[in-house]
Amino acid sequence: KRLRTKRETHHTSARGGYRSDIGIYVRSGWEANFARILNLHGKRWLYEPRSFILGKGLSYTPDFYLTDDNAYVELKGRMNERSIEQLRLMNELYPDVVLILIEGKEYNDLRQEYKTLVKWEGK
Repeated sequence: KRLRTKRETHHTSARGGYRSDIGIYVRSGWEANFARILNLHGKRWLYEPRSFILGKGLSYTPDFYLTDDNAYVELKGRMNERSIEQLRLMNELYPDVVLILIEGKEYNDLRQEYKTLVKWEGK
């Protein structure tokens, strides 16, 4: 199970919900859009299939697992101290796990490339 802090439980700016076109609940429009891009390219993926224990009551659950690439993908709209610490610990404790980080600039590049090719949410 994914461990959550009280802050996560009570505050989010994400647009979580079930998306019928991808057939699952996702926590944000970014994740829904990324799943659509993966589907467009015929990529096999799983959504939040594994949580990594980082210690001290902290865990980390990457957004996607790309099964054919044996890699995880994290979409990160906001990087805060907690996010930085999670990524640092992930790298330290699980050095063999491939984790691809997609931040704002990379996501905006994807938006420009795919917003007319898939059912895009947001601006």
